[in-house]
Amino acid sequence: MSFSQLVFSSEGRIRRRTYWLYGITVAILSWIALGIDTLLGTYNSDSGFGVVQVIFSLVVLIPGIMVCIKRAHDRDRSGWFILIIFVPILNLWPAIELGFIGGTNGPNKYGPDPKQPQVPQVPQATGV
Repeated sequence: MSFSQLVFSSEGRIRRRTYWLYGITVAILSWIALGIDTLLGTYNSDSGFGVVQVIFSLVVLIPGIMVCIKRAHDRDRSGWFILIIFVPILNLWPAIELGFIGGTNGPNKYGPDPKQPQVPQVPQATGV
């Protein structure tokens, strides 16, 4: 799966490893944005945010949703499942399920198993 498919499409499935690597990368970049805000003097200690950090957060919002949807697909769940994060106490359920429980084995209705390598189909020559 290419980077653009990962962050701009809700189609397909991703493994926990990809989910965590994306999340860790975003967290590190967010800290860097906070450092830039501090250096530029655009960090507001009252709100706890800076201009660069807010812009970065808006840029990664939709890609983050797409990654969560693909991870839900790997668990054989609809992307709508991630809306549970807005329900207090129940919000732990998708966090645990997406982050710590493996995906369904084999293909499901959302695509092939990302753990199984995809072997390209070689067209068969027809005898004439």
